[in-house]
Amino acid sequence: MSDPTMTDVGDVQGLVDGLLTSFDVIMWVIVGLLAISTVFALLAIGRLGRNANPNMAGVFFIVAGLFAGIMSLTSILFYIAAIMCFVRKARNGNGKDLQDNSNQYRENDRLRDQDSLRHDEQRIREERLREEQQQRLMEEKSRQSQPGTTGDDFVEREDLKRRADERLSKGNNDDTPYRPL
Repeated sequence: MSDPTMTDVGDVQGLVDGLLTSFDVIMWVIVGLLAISTVFALLAIGRLGRNANPNMAGVFFIVAGLFAGIMSLTSILFYIAAIMCFVRKARNGNGKDLQDNSNQYRENDRLRDQDSLRHDEQRIREERLREEQQQRLMEEKSRQSQPGTTGDDFVEREDLKRRADERLSKGNNDDTPYRPL
């Protein structure tokens, strides 16, 4: 009203009415943007709840933050939620983190290594038993070739063969856990 160029009261009233109308439109635009921001935030939360795709939820949080205002407190919180979605660990079917299962994978590798060592030792024992058996057979043959051998020696040799075969077959079905010294 103190402006000297404004001499007519109708001009001043028109300017005030125009400011109020534009302010009213701006407020409704802000309300609409906040409603859109809320919809995107709810979509993001829904994605997180179903654990469907945390990266898509992060994108929804960023869009919600943009619609909530570039530097408002709400948008900053949406940006933080988006970052947390992007760095979220993937989960497997039973709800545990895959990274938590890495200890289980290491344990499985360790057990597999122990099993392979146990099988190697088992194979070495079997080879020793075969060598001992062959050595006994050679001794038996040399005794039989010597004069004065009897049929009891042959029965004893067959008994030794049977025992060695039993030890070998028993060693293959050994289910006891390997315990290193």
